[in-house]
Amino acid sequence: MEEESYKKELFMSEMQKKSQKLEESIAIARRTALHRRKQLKKLQNCFIQVKDYSEKLKSCEQELQLLVDASVLELNGLDDGGDEDGHTTNANGNA
Repeated sequence: MEEESYKKELFMSEMQKKSQKLEESIAIARRTALHRRKQLKKLQNCFIQVKDYSEKLKSCEQELQLLVDASVLELNGLDDGGDEDGHTTNANGNA
């Protein structure tokens, strides 16, 4: 009878150790999952920022191109003998 009791105590002790290991594993898994969720959220935020900045860059590039085109047209108008308002003048300076 004592031997049976000893076996039960030994079995209970082993089960408690296994239970403790499982609880520790669960705690580690939860911390890991939380950490990964935080990393994913940061990655999503960075992706959104990159997308926004890409759109802003495209818009600025288009605006810059319009300014360059307008400057080229203005310079071409001045080179053709026109004044700053785009009016052409003849050799005597008359419009």
